[in-house]
Amino acid sequence: SSPENEPAGGGDNASSNLINVTLSKPMGIIFEPIGDPQECGVRILDLPRGGKAYLSQELKVGDELFSINDTKMSSMTYYEVVNFISA
Repeated sequence: SSPENEPAGGGDNASSNLINVTLSKPMGIIFEPIGDPQECGVRILDLPRGGKAYLSQELKVGDELFSINDTKMSSMTYYEVVNFISA
């Protein structure tokens, strides 16, 4: 078990439900900040039909993003995550 298995945004039992999903861009995920956009953590707001994330059937609205390619997202603000994904 990795020491990074704490819930993104720090509240619920997300650590017991971590999944690994591989998606190429464009992923088809709309994210929203958990709380204030200047605070850490993002979750899925929407999975547009026909998008890669929707078609994977592995993610759902409300899921929190923990990491991308071993880079921890749960310690980044919403804007930092968006910039990371867009790069």
